[in-house]
Order: sequence, then structure tokens, then C-alpha cells
Amino acid sequence: YMFLFWSIIFTIASEFEFTLYVTNYGFSNLLGHYFKILSFYFIYQAVIVTCITEPYQTIFKELTDKEKIIKTQNAKLEAIIENMSDQLIVCDKNAHYTMINKATRNSDFFYGPELKDYENILKEAENFDIDGNLIPCENFPSKRETRDEKFSEYRIDTKINNKIVHREVSGTPIYDNEGNFIAGVLVNRDISDRLKNEENLLLEAQYDLLNRTIENLDLSYEIISYPDFKIKYMNSKCYNDLKKINQSITSLSSS
Repeated sequence: YMFLFWSIIFTIASEFEFTLYVTNYGFSNLLGHYFKILSFYFIYQAVIVTCITEPYQTIFKELTDKEKIIKTQNAKLEAIIENMSDQLIVCDKNAHYTMINKATRNSDFFYGPELKDYENILKEAENFDIDGNLIPCENFPSKRETRDEKFSEYRIDTKINNKIVHREVSGTPIYDNEGNFIAGVLVNRDISDRLKNEENLLLEAQYDLLNRTIENLDLSYEIISYPDFKIKYMNSKCYNDLKKINQSITSLSSS
């Protein structure tokens, strides 16, 4: 690029000198031709020497620059994958795992140093779908990807070491330019805590509904402790009935 730059500079200078000369034998005319020769020389260096006699160096530089860009992009991608909160697994066309991220290594399933240990652990586990049906090995997510299946938030309940982990699995197959399967990406999300919270919220809602139903019953209802036989709770109907019997009762707490 520097050769082309100086070629342009000397071309401009040459044309400028040609505009200044008075006679064909003037100094400006001579200087303009010298500048023109230098301009051609730099063009020769830029085009002939660099691109024809030394083409490999130019190609190598372009490849090196592209390689640096690819390495930078790969490093960024690996950092993103490694620090994902979800578990990520990459498998090959034989459904064997080739890469797992930190979240997967820190999961309850992974206690071996090798990827094959993780595969063996999952094979030993029992996996059930959302309806409680046992998932056969051929329908496991990594196997389904090799059959060009794409799925999202597929519910799997995994039982291993007397512990059940609830997961949502999403899978995406990856193809080359010719449409051949080259890898599959699985994203696992542990939803055990979420399901537990949802269950607690459901129980609370059911408990509130039950309390409102009891409170509005047209039937006296009370809870008495044992063995001291103290009233722990009574609904409005029970309170009103007791108040008819004993006029001194002014509130539920005084009863």
C-alpha cells in the first residue's frame, strides 16, 4: 500500500510540474518527467514485485490476518459458552459428547475427569418424560439430533443416585455447506428449583382457597388442640353461634 501511496503522490507532483513549464527544455518539464518515472517505479514495486514475483507473501499475510480474526472470534465464543449459566453439550454424528461447558462440569451428574464418564453417568440414569414414561436410549436428545430433529424445552426428569433432577433440554443440529450433519448442540436447564417454587405457590393458593371456603361455610367449623382442648381456630359461622350462647364474646380472640 505504501508503494501505491507514493506512486499517487509523485503522479500528482508530475502533473503539477507539467503545468508550470514554459518550454520543452525547461526545468519544470524535466522535473515532471523525473516524477513520472518515480511514479511508474512505485507502481512497478506495488504491482509487479509485490503481487507477481512475491505473491505468496501477500496471500500468507491475508491468511494470517483471517486466522487471527477467527482465533479472536473463537476465543470470544468459547468464553461465552464456558460462562453460560445453562449447561451446554456438543455431540458428534455418533451422539458422543465432544465438549461440555463449566455449568455442565459443575452439575450433580458430572463427577469424572473425562467426557466419556459423563456419557456413562447419563446411561446409568433413568430418564422420564413429562408424563412419567421412561425415555428409551434411542430417543435421548443426543440421539434425536443425529436424526435431524430440532426441539425446544423438552422436559426430562432424570433419576440418579436416589435423586431426581428436573430439566428442560433444547437441541439444534448443525450442518456443513452440503447439508451433512456435523454436530449437535444441547442446552440443559435445571428447573428443579423453579418447579419447587411453582409447587409451593400452588399449595399456598390451594390453602388460601380452602381457608376462604371454610370461612364462608354455612356450618360451624373450629380447630381444637389436643390434649389441652383449646380452640385454635373458628370460622365466622361458629363465632356467631357461640356469641348467641354467650353474649360476653365480643371478638374471635376473646372466645
